[in-house]
Amino acid sequence: MFFSIIIPAYNRSTLILDTLNSVLSQSFSDWECIVVDDGSTDNTREVVQNVIEKDDRFKYIYQENAERSVARNNGVQHALGEWICFLDSDDLYENEHLKNFYIYIKNNNLETGLLFSSFKMKFGNELINQKFIEMNNNPADYFFNYPVNPSRVCVKKEICNIVKFREDSIIVEDMIFWLETALDYPVYQLKSDTAVYCTHGNNSVNISNN
Repeated sequence: MFFSIIIPAYNRSTLILDTLNSVLSQSFSDWECIVVDDGSTDNTREVVQNVIEKDDRFKYIYQENAERSVARNNGVQHALGEWICFLDSDDLYENEHLKNFYIYIKNNNLETGLLFSSFKMKFGNELINQKFIEMNNNPADYFFNYPVNPSRVCVKKEICNIVKFREDSIIVEDMIFWLETALDYPVYQLKSDTAVYCTHGNNSVNISNN
C-alpha cells in the first residue's frame, strides 16, 4: 500500500460524500482511505458504509468525540500505507492529487519527509486558483505566514509514528504538526494545484465559530 488517506469527520453526512467521491476519482489507485468518525450524531456512518460497499479500499472507524487531533492520530495507527495523506471531510482532491505526490516521491527518490501541494478555493460552485507562493529555505517561516490546510499534505508514515497531532489543541493543531515535523525532517513543495479547500458556513475553524 503506497498511500493511506486519513479523514476525520464529525456530523458531515451532507458533505462527506463529495469528499469520498473525490478520492474515488483518483487516477492513482494504490491507496486506502480511513474515515475516523469523531462521535457523529447524524448519519455520517451510513453515508460512509454505503461507499465501503462499493469499494473496500475505504475503512470506517468510530470513536467517542475527542476532536480532530485524536481522530487523525487514531487513523494513522490503523494505516497500512507507506505515506500518509490527510483530507478534511469537507474538502476535495483533484483527480491527479495522489499521482502528483507519487511522481514527485519517485522522481526525487524520497525516503522520508513532508510534502505539500498548492490548492484552489471553492466558494459555492466557483473554483478560484490561488497565487503560488514559493517556500524559501525556512519551512517554519512559510508555515507561520501561509497556513497549509491538511488536505494539501503528505507525510512519510514513520514520521507520524514519532510526531503526533497535539491532542491538547483544537485549533491550529495542523500547523503545530507541520512545524514540529520541519524541525527534524525535510519539507518539499509541489507547485501543482491538487487540493480544493471548500468554504461554507459550517467550516470548523472560521471567524464566527472561533
